[in-house]
Amino acid sequence: MSFLKGAFFLVGLKSLNSGTGFLISFFVVIVLGANETTDALFVAMFFPIEMIRMVARRLPLVLVPVFTESYQNSDLDPEPHFLGWWMPLLLIVTMVLVFMAPILTKLMAPGLSSAGYATAVNLLRILAPSFLLFGIFGHGMSIFYYHKMILFPEIPLFAWRLTALLSLFLAGYAFGVYGYAVGLILAGCIQFFVLYLKGRANGWSLLSMKKPNFKWPYLKLILAGFALVVVALVLNRTSALIDRWFASLLGAGSISILFLSERLARSVPILLSTSLFTLYLPKLSSIAKQTDKMDSLRLEMFSFFMIIGLPISILFFWAAGDLVHILATYGRFTDAQVMSAVAVIQYFCMGIPAVICSAGLRNVFIVERNIKEIFLFGMLTVALTLVLDFALLGMGLKGLALASTITAWMIFFLLWIRLKMSFPPGKYVINILVSSFLMLLFLFGLPWKNWEIMPLIRLGLGCVGGLFLYCITIIPISSQIRTHISN
Repeated sequence: MSFLKGAFFLVGLKSLNSGTGFLISFFVVIVLGANETTDALFVAMFFPIEMIRMVARRLPLVLVPVFTESYQNSDLDPEPHFLGWWMPLLLIVTMVLVFMAPILTKLMAPGLSSAGYATAVNLLRILAPSFLLFGIFGHGMSIFYYHKMILFPEIPLFAWRLTALLSLFLAGYAFGVYGYAVGLILAGCIQFFVLYLKGRANGWSLLSMKKPNFKWPYLKLILAGFALVVVALVLNRTSALIDRWFASLLGAGSISILFLSERLARSVPILLSTSLFTLYLPKLSSIAKQTDKMDSLRLEMFSFFMIIGLPISILFFWAAGDLVHILATYGRFTDAQVMSAVAVIQYFCMGIPAVICSAGLRNVFIVERNIKEIFLFGMLTVALTLVLDFALLGMGLKGLALASTITAWMIFFLLWIRLKMSFPPGKYVINILVSSFLMLLFLFGLPWKNWEIMPLIRLGLGCVGGLFLYCITIIPISSQIRTHISN
């Protein structure tokens, strides 16, 4: 399968997953409302859902290079060795989440009321098994990636989202946040079961494990790679945790609105960045120590990230008002919450190009096992988030979103300097800017608001028209950029 064809199918599957994820984010607030109970749910989901899902998605970055090297050296049994260490760790952390729930909740959201605090503690204990389920799913997904079956894991991921969505409507309406939490556990079981059945059909045992062996030659390599992923994620999600910490001080419903707005503005960029990076992963793993080739590949990645980052930023900024008003029609939003959500989304959108480029380029550090750079940029992100959140807290949720955007651009420029990056050839940069300008002119130059059409129709026409104008001018040069850099 060619690179562009693989990218098309992978982005298509991930887009389906992301779309379902959007629906979940929307309907959680629509069904449950933007209130303190929903805030408690988002706090409880941080470790057993959000953090471990990110670990699971990045586990192939650690395991695929190790599996490759192991098989090249005639060690044909690396998977059971790894799971022998991984499974006990997952069980220990799951138990920690259960017994330490009161302390963890207080640390994550000190602004919750006593009722919200009690709800968050109970939900965290209910959701704790998800940590184990996502952990073993990440191991299974790494086996599929090693065997170059990159597309199939998107199917069980979709099964998780579909089950979560059904649970929200069926159990969420009937039993509130507790019914939805139980549904998420069921979704985790179904997700792994789908992957397990496919793996078994291919002759792979995803649950086969051996007794932990300290003499296993790849243990240090696994630990080093895993440490990189954990450090990167902990530092990355610490920024999100800081945002929620400050949001908990802004009143009931603030965490829910911040979560929804960030999901709307940032999920698509991260999705596209991850999709493209997944396709680059095998090549990156094979040339990790060849500096000249790595520099060329970074430039190619940056070019494609910018090509997709600019239109997404423009499109979501323009669409923010209609998106939120469509949700508000069916959800439990006050007028003040609607206005706040629109502004927060637009502030987040201004950082999309920086977010998508930084996310892709920082993943290269994981492949290179460069813990120094990961730690440095992670600490810079945390420090900037903390300082800017505090400085802009007076603006409310808009201040937290603006702080996130400023941080994203500062980190991007520091990465640019540190990696000694250069721009693509001038004619390609001009083409990207012209394509973006045409899209801007179409979306902001026409009097969309004066036309008496339904917001949903206006949203669809604007998105299709804007993307069409951008694509017809940018697609011809995308392959030229890749060829030019390769040569």
